[in-house]
Amino acid sequence: MSHRILAFTSTLLATLVLGAALAHVLELPTKISLPAADYLTVQQIYRGWAWLGILIYATLI
Repeated sequence: MSHRILAFTSTLLATLVLGAALAHVLELPTKISLPAADYLTVQQIYRGWAWLGILIYATLI
């Protein structure tokens, strides 16, 4: 039973990590077309995404 829970948890965490990465890839074409000042402003929106690193390490365990 614990193997099934571990497999489910690992799959769920991997899905969350890959979903966030896909969101960044999909927004990139729009961000690249912005002027430099606007690009830097938009980059500040993503400060909280550093917490995603916790999910990445949890997925690897």
